[in-house]
Amino acid sequence: MIEEIKTRANKNREGKPFSSFQALGAHLWHGVTRARNLAPEDITVFTLFIDCRARVDPPLPRNYFGNAIQGIYGVTAVGLLLSNDLSFAANLLQQVIDSHGAKAIKKKNEEWEQNPKLYGFSDAGINCVTVGSSPRFEVYENDFGWGKPVRVRSGCNNKFDGMVYLYPGQEGGGSVDVEIALLPQTMDWLETDTEFLLTN
Repeated sequence: MIEEIKTRANKNREGKPFSSFQALGAHLWHGVTRARNLAPEDITVFTLFIDCRARVDPPLPRNYFGNAIQGIYGVTAVGLLLSNDLSFAANLLQQVIDSHGAKAIKKKNEEWEQNPKLYGFSDAGINCVTVGSSPRFEVYENDFGWGKPVRVRSGCNNKFDGMVYLYPGQEGGGSVDVEIALLPQTMDWLETDTEFLLTN
């Protein structure tokens, strides 16, 4: 399914191809936004938390044990998002990810030092889809002494409308487990959306 989504996002793409993450993010953003039944002029935000370890200068080691993440945002009008194919949303995500280098990280840190605040749900953005994890996290490789996990879920914390967790699929092969929290009526719409389910 991931390959099908990635192929759709990269159809007619010239330039740097979209990653699986960018294509899946665009697919989720489209589907959730459609299911919310918003007005074309409404704003929608795709929020993701980015690992800054390799992006700072000098880079931090992979095993750095500290908080090295920042929130970054793709923002557009609902009508613009939904009137375009997946490549439009994937391109927005690619741009915000690629532009978040050492200078952008330093600027965000300096802004935070001038006005420190704890990140809250409302900071994710209006009509948001927020990804708070990554399929790169090897969650099925963790063994705390009683064997490897059968399933991984986020638990009851940090749940709000539009919160998404992505884990590498337990079956492997590049699959991704998607956990998403939505309002009941939005979830009902999403579960019957043939475009989202790739059954059309």
